[in-house]
Amino acid sequence: MPPFANLRRTALLPAVLIPLVISRAHGQVKPAAITTLGEIKGVRVEDVLPSPDGKLIAYTVMSELRVFDVAKKTSISVSKGPVDALLSWSSTGDAIAFIRDRDSDYQGYIWSLPVNPATGAAKGPAQRVTMSKVDDSGVFSSDGKSLAFFTDTQGRRLVVVPATGGPERTVATFPKHTDVIDWSADGKKIRVATVEEPPVAGAPSPYSLEEVSVNDGSRRQLLALRGCYSSHGGPYVLDYGCGPLGVNSVVRAIDKEGRVAGSFKTPADIHPVGMISGSALLRRVDAPVTLAVLSIADGRSHQIGQVDLKDMGPWWSADAKRLALRTTRNERTLVVIMNADGSARREIPVADIPPTTGNIFLQLKWSPDGRSLAFLADSGRGINAMDVATGSVRRIVTVSDPSRAGIFEWTPDSRGVHFLQRPLLPQGGGKFSIHGAQVDGGDRELGDVTRFFAQARRFRFVTDSTLIAIKKDSTFVFSVDGRVVQRFAGGAGRWMPAVSANGELIASAYVAPGGTYNYTTIEVLSTRDGSRRELAMPFEVSTGLGAVPMFLPDGKRMLVPSAPTATSGKRIWLVSLDGEQPRPIATLSDNVLPSYMDLSADGRSLAYTHPAAPTTTFFKADFSSLLKP
Repeated sequence: MPPFANLRRTALLPAVLIPLVISRAHGQVKPAAITTLGEIKGVRVEDVLPSPDGKLIAYTVMSELRVFDVAKKTSISVSKGPVDALLSWSSTGDAIAFIRDRDSDYQGYIWSLPVNPATGAAKGPAQRVTMSKVDDSGVFSSDGKSLAFFTDTQGRRLVVVPATGGPERTVATFPKHTDVIDWSADGKKIRVATVEEPPVAGAPSPYSLEEVSVNDGSRRQLLALRGCYSSHGGPYVLDYGCGPLGVNSVVRAIDKEGRVAGSFKTPADIHPVGMISGSALLRRVDAPVTLAVLSIADGRSHQIGQVDLKDMGPWWSADAKRLALRTTRNERTLVVIMNADGSARREIPVADIPPTTGNIFLQLKWSPDGRSLAFLADSGRGINAMDVATGSVRRIVTVSDPSRAGIFEWTPDSRGVHFLQRPLLPQGGGKFSIHGAQVDGGDRELGDVTRFFAQARRFRFVTDSTLIAIKKDSTFVFSVDGRVVQRFAGGAGRWMPAVSANGELIASAYVAPGGTYNYTTIEVLSTRDGSRRELAMPFEVSTGLGAVPMFLPDGKRMLVPSAPTATSGKRIWLVSLDGEQPRPIATLSDNVLPSYMDLSADGRSLAYTHPAAPTTTFFKADFSSLLKP
């Protein structure tokens, strides 16, 4: 899935009913009417898809399809699935398209389920529509007779197929990834979001909105998109700026002609998940979250405090005596530092970290000597370091436009960092390089690593002097000056890797090429001799953010979090590289909300967040009266 995509985000709103502000010409700001549609308690709502009339909301829970009736405030189970992603509701409300049967490359087939437009109840079994595989987009035509989708198989193609399945016709080809947005009312044109090639100078993201003729495949550019977008039917596409370092809270409403009809602002981390006629569908997820520390020796946990669902962390200091988190409160970012038992908690405001959660690029990194915390700042224009004792912050890396700083690692002496300097729009091409910077000043390029990072799906530092980049067809371990240390075949089935303390072993959740999107294997790679082996797990390995395998200091054992299931939450397992049977040592949560975790350097303690059962609330934001005439 591309980093800029047709994202269906979990929207977060304040608990009270609040006005949503709409910006119009001349800087005028007016509130829009926000109404509560209902709430769903006790389960994690994943994908969301409102019906065309807004009376029903389809959603998924652990791959089960359910429908919420807005008037009755009740839900029904529609299909036990598996439903991997919701795509489109037909304009008459009598069918729902979704993805099923994802493989190791995140590709699956489109299926269609006939439903009752009034209740959402299934009227028959689901049937497969496509022979080609897709990753995340597919939309019914206005008359419901056809379905348009984009596939990366056999070329990058925009394809139209009968809604009940049949011959697939290629409408147009594209040089880069493309998402299908919607159809024109007469069925003669399809709007798509596509990565421009060559990239558009000065564009806010690699994507632009285009109109494609169904008849001859001719294309017309409408306007540049700002990164993330949501449609799910209705008269408008909603888009907002997003990227690796943050999300903008100003949302634009784009009409069928590609014109910006107006803009509205949401609080931090609150974004549309779809359209209900002329209104935006928003959601908020609430859940109490406990911060706890697990003893690896005896499997016992003890609570050390309360945190927020949208907090990131915790992260251990190298001496395992302190923890750090980052939180957002009243649209301000705070760095939280405390002792290992939760005492001496301090909250330090930080001005130039965007108040955005759920992103690995926004983590805090302790220096080896425990005196500083470093973080990306100013939308990637630099790296800052905070003095833990005083809370003072200073810039240690400055990157000039059009480049940005990316991942980084402290040097062992705590006197500097090695960091990735990347293009502002990575999908548009450009140079990737590793730089070394001293805390007291000075920055020099260490090596050009463009060939490793171009089209890389996952990457991280292995040590301060080596990195790993996982691409679709190959995986590279390389030095900061660009020399290959090891190369491994394949890459699509490897998830974010863990690294042993000495940097000689890399482990990740793994699916063999062509396998189903279900990670039940740990792959272990040796950076020393290039060997690899697979360890079968008696559970599905978690691929959630902040939940990768973790090596114990001896390099012979790992802690591996399991994915939550419909009957159990996330557990932590002790896995031996010597062939012993994996065994669970603790349950981290009793539901499917994400749990962040970090293992102390001495391997004795696992700090983690434990969310309670969530409540999802749906809201409607009506901005129709505030659009441009």
